[in-house]
Amino acid sequence: MRPNGFTLLLILIAMLGMMHIWIRTSNGVALTIDSFVYLFAAENFAGGNGAINYRATPLASHPLFFPMLLGFISLFGIEPVDAGRFVNIAAFGLTILISGFYLGRNLKSHLLALGVAVAIMTSFYLSNFCSYVLTEPLSILLTLLALMPLGSVPDRRSEKRALALSAIFAALAPVTRYIGVTVIFAAVLVILMRRGKPVYAKLKDALIYAVFSSIPITLLLAYNWTVSNTLVGNRSAFASGQSIFESLEQIVWGAGRRIVPPPLGTDWLVYTVLGAVSLIGVSMVAFAILSRRGQAMEPSEILGPFLPFGIFVPVYLVVIAIVAPYTVRQPIDARYLGLCVVPALLVGTFLLDLFLHSEARGKMAAVKWVVATFILIGCVANVGFQGQRNLDATIKYYHTRYEDPHLKNYNTAYLTDLELGEYLRTHPIDGRVYTNIPGSVWWLTDVSPPIRRVRGSTKDCLAWLQLALAQFQQRQESEEVYIVYIELREDVKYHCHIPESELPTQLERVASFSDGAVYRVVVLDDVAQ
Repeated sequence: MRPNGFTLLLILIAMLGMMHIWIRTSNGVALTIDSFVYLFAAENFAGGNGAINYRATPLASHPLFFPMLLGFISLFGIEPVDAGRFVNIAAFGLTILISGFYLGRNLKSHLLALGVAVAIMTSFYLSNFCSYVLTEPLSILLTLLALMPLGSVPDRRSEKRALALSAIFAALAPVTRYIGVTVIFAAVLVILMRRGKPVYAKLKDALIYAVFSSIPITLLLAYNWTVSNTLVGNRSAFASGQSIFESLEQIVWGAGRRIVPPPLGTDWLVYTVLGAVSLIGVSMVAFAILSRRGQAMEPSEILGPFLPFGIFVPVYLVVIAIVAPYTVRQPIDARYLGLCVVPALLVGTFLLDLFLHSEARGKMAAVKWVVATFILIGCVANVGFQGQRNLDATIKYYHTRYEDPHLKNYNTAYLTDLELGEYLRTHPIDGRVYTNIPGSVWWLTDVSPPIRRVRGSTKDCLAWLQLALAQFQQRQESEEVYIVYIELREDVKYHCHIPESELPTQLERVASFSDGAVYRVVVLDDVAQ
C-alpha cells in the first residue's frame, strides 16, 4: 500500500528534526558530568571490564542500559561519544514519528497531529536534550513506546500482546533512568482502570505486568547492592534538604517556563498562565463529557487512547517531587521535567481535538469557537517562539567554541581544543587528581587517574584551590596529589593565574594556561625543608 500524504508529511517532519540535531552536533556533541560517566562506562563495557566509573569505582549511581548500548555500538568501530550522538538523533526522529502516527490514528484532525509533530521538532528543550550525551531522548522514546500499547482498545485476542509489548519497553525505562520506574506505576494504574473485566482479572493482569516489567530493575538494584552496598549509589550526598512543597513549587514554575517565554517569565505571569491553562483544560474535558452525555460513556472511555499519558504525567510529577529532595542537589529543572513534555503535549492535543469536535449550539457554539481560536493562536505563537529560540541555539552550538550559558558545559570540539587539554595529553598525571570537572580530566588525558571532585563551587580560583587543599588535608593522601582547575567559561572574571605571593605554600604551580591550570600539592615535610 502506497503511503498517503499524511504519512509522507510526517516522515518529512521527522527527517527534518533528525537533520536539525545532526547539524547542531556536527562540531561536537555536548557533554556534562553524567555524559562522562556514561562514556567511560561504555568504553569499559566494550573492553570487557564491566561497569566502572571514571573514578575507578563500580558504577551504581547511574543505570547501565545506556552505557551498555553505547559500548555495544562501539564494537562496530564507532566511538562511544558518536554512538551517543547517533542514538539521540534516532530517538528524536522516532519520537516525532510515533507521536504523529498515534495522534493521526486517534484524532479526528490530521492537521492537529502534524502540528504536534512540528511542535516536537521545534521544541527548544527536546532539541537541547538531544545535543548532549544523556539518556533523556531515549527515556522519552521508551516512555511513549510503553504507554502507547495501553492506550489502544484491543480485543481480547490482542490484549495480551499489547500488554506484553508495553511491559518490554516499561522494563527498559528504569534501567535507562531510575525515575523511569514511574512508567511501571502508571501502566499498572491504567490496567486497573480498564472496564469490561472482573476485578480479579484486572488484578491478575496488573500483577503479571508489574512482575515482568520489574525484572531488569530488580536485577540492577541487586547488582548495585553487591558492588556498592547501595541501591542507586550514594544519593544522600546530593540531598538538597528542601521540602516536598518547595519541590512542587519548582515543578509548577518549571512547567510554566515551558509555556511562557523566558523574557516574560515573571512569577505572576507564569502562575496566571498556568492557572488559565489548567482552567481551560478542565473546561474542555467537562465540555466534551457533557456533549456525549447521551452516549452513556464514562470519562475513562472518552479519554480512551490518551488515558495512559494522562495518568503518567501526575504520577511522574508526584514521584519526582517526593524523591528529588533526597537525591539531587540542584532544583527541579528541564531535565527532570523533560520526560513529561511529550506525554502532556499528547493529552493536551487530544483534549483540544475533543473540544473542537464536540457539539455546541447557540451562544455556546460562539463561545467554543472564540476559545478555540485563542488556544490555536497561542499554540502557534508558542511553536514559533520555540522554533526561533531553537534555531538561535543551534547556530551557537554549531560554533566550535560554544558552551551553553545556562548549563556551563562544553561540546566535544571546545573541550578538545583547550590548551590545558593538550598539556594533559602530553604530560600524563601520575597520582591522585582533585578537579572542578572530574570527567574532563579523563576525557582530556584518555587515562583514568584516581579522580575526586571538590564539593563546593566558586568562580574565585584561589578560594576553590583552598577548598581542594582542605579536602586533601582531611584525607591525608600518601601519594602524589595534583589539582587541576578547568575554566568553565571564556568570559569568567577569575582566571586561575594567581600571583606567587598569593599562592598557598602547599601548592606548586606546574602549568598555567588561559583556560586552566595544574598544581601539585607539596607535602608539609618538603615545605619545611
